[in-house]
Amino acid sequence: MTEQVTEQVQEPLPDTVALLVSRMGDEECSVRELMQRCGLKHRPSFLQNYLQPAMGVGLVRMLYPEQPRHPRQKYMLSVRGLLLKNS
Repeated sequence: MTEQVTEQVQEPLPDTVALLVSRMGDEECSVRELMQRCGLKHRPSFLQNYLQPAMGVGLVRMLYPEQPRHPRQKYMLSVRGLLLKNS
C-alpha cells in the first residue's frame, strides 16, 4: 500500500499582478487611477496584463460586477488580495 499525499501547488504570481496588488490601497480605484499608480499609460496592455489576470485569480474585484461597463466602475482588492498584500 502506498500513501498519496495531495499537495496544493501554488504557482507564483506574475510580476504584473504582484505589482498591481502592491500598488492598490484599501480604497476603490478606477482603471485610470490604477494605471497611474503602476506608472503605465497604455490602457489595453494594462487591462490584459495586469487587471484581468488579477481578477482571474481572485485578488481584485469590481464594484459593479453585474455591470462590467458601468460608467463609474471601480476596482478594489478582494479579501484574498488584502491578505496577500498584508503578508
